[in-house]
Order: sequence, then C-alpha cells, then structure tokens
Amino acid sequence: MFAMTLALGLHAEGLGACMLNWSAAREQDIKMRTCVGIPDNEIIITLIGFGHMRDEFRVPVSARKPIDMVLTHEPSLR
Repeated sequence: MFAMTLALGLHAEGLGACMLNWSAAREQDIKMRTCVGIPDNEIIITLIGFGHMRDEFRVPVSARKPIDMVLTHEPSLR
C-alpha cells in the first residue's frame, strides 16, 4: 500500500513511476541490504524507478481474441 501511494504521489507531482520486482539472488540481496542499511528482519519486495516522462512514447499492444473464442457458458444444472 505504501509503494502504491508513493507511486501515485510521484505521478501527482508530474513524475512517472514504475514498480520493479526485487527477485535477486541471496548474495545480491545481502549487498543491497548492506548498502542501504536494511535490517535482517525486513525484506525488500520492490524498487521504484521514477523520473520525468517523455511527452510521447510507444506502448506495446497485444491483439485480443474475440470474446466468443475465450468465453464459454454452460447452462445451470437446476
């Protein structure tokens, strides 16, 4: 909840934010903890990249299958 609120707050201030999953090997996790002083009783779950966004950028889009190809309906057995 904190990370989401922080990202939304950054956006409200005109900055873009992107959650980055922290799935690092134990050795890398220990290096990060040592570098920023995170105690052993806490875990890193996400990093947040943020900064000024471009005025225009490309976004990938996937073609969607028609709904009748992915949704089926069976009558109830009443």
